[in-house]
Amino acid sequence: LGRRRCPGEGLAMRVVSLMLATLVQCFDWDVGEGGVVDMSEGCGLSMPMAKPLAAVCRPREFVKSMLSAST
Repeated sequence: LGRRRCPGEGLAMRVVSLMLATLVQCFDWDVGEGGVVDMSEGCGLSMPMAKPLAAVCRPREFVKSMLSAST
């Protein structure tokens, strides 16, 4: 809306959703630190988590085979 709007905003939104889908597809995700998510709230305007979320990602088997075949 207007002259000062970012001309690449539409492309950026598409790339972000594509990258998120790629991360979900190519990795197995687990919760770190004992498998418990602390949902207590911190202080702030956007109600942040009191403790940051710790996630562990491992590449899926088909990704490992694709990467080893390409080298």
